[in-house]
Amino acid sequence: SQALGHSAKAVQIVGLHTLKEIGEDPLLAGRTLPSRLQVMAERLAKQDLTASDSYPQEDAIHDSEEGAPSLLRNGERPSTDSEAGSKPAPDVSLRNPKQARTVRSSCINEIRTTAQARALGDLQWPKRFAQLKAEQQAGAKVALQQVDASLRQDVLDEWAARCSNHGIRNPAGYLFGIIQRAIH
Repeated sequence: SQALGHSAKAVQIVGLHTLKEIGEDPLLAGRTLPSRLQVMAERLAKQDLTASDSYPQEDAIHDSEEGAPSLLRNGERPSTDSEAGSKPAPDVSLRNPKQARTVRSSCINEIRTTAQARALGDLQWPKRFAQLKAEQQAGAKVALQQVDASLRQDVLDEWAARCSNHGIRNPAGYLFGIIQRAIH
């Protein structure tokens, strides 16, 4: 949400697209995004490493030490076909594609657009909302999709009331703040 108020137009565009993608992702609907630390902890838990497995100190053969007559230091094959290696996959595809970065299908777009139209179509938008920049309006609409449907109108009403009564200097920033509090 801070990117939408940035002075660089490119940063605003990237922020807008990012908010749209997060809002339209069906896997994130109704959930908060995990922190960086939570993501790292989940990855470590999936690997299920013990202390002895992760840091072998004794009896280890290092490629940089003398002994092996190999001309290459690291003669092992890559662990997956997605890493650089000597030979590509025979069918020019990845054996183990990274699931988090794989596009699933185009039918998701159809679901997203109809769900978005239904989700925000019955809201009463305050007059002040029309005074926001187009990028800020689009970002707020995307962010509102993360808010529980029963709270969306209340969030907009509270924002409009506070802006008219208290002379808020940054209405867009205040709206994003209220939306964040409603999500959490």
